[in-house]
Amino acid sequence: MQITSASRLVSGRSGFPPRESLWENPPTPTMTYHTYIIFSPSKNKFYIGHTHDLNRRMNEHNSGVNKSTRVGSPWKFAFSKVFTSRSDAMKFEYKI
Repeated sequence: MQITSASRLVSGRSGFPPRESLWENPPTPTMTYHTYIIFSPSKNKFYIGHTHDLNRRMNEHNSGVNKSTRVGSPWKFAFSKVFTSRSDAMKFEYKI
């Protein structure tokens, strides 16, 4: 009887793509996160959020993908601060 280690079973999943390929922009150890504020001149409203990809997120806000910002387009960046961890970006977002 042959014994296979658990790490071999996970990494040798025949027929499945590597887990990293399932992400469009996979997180990396050196990834930066942003807490941002955007502003809608047409609604005179601010929106606060965090992300690891500012350009993608802004496109989502302005294309109506996000329910909270669907109304009020076009949104403009008002503020952005960079963090080295997602938890720090989230903590800062909640303080604002």
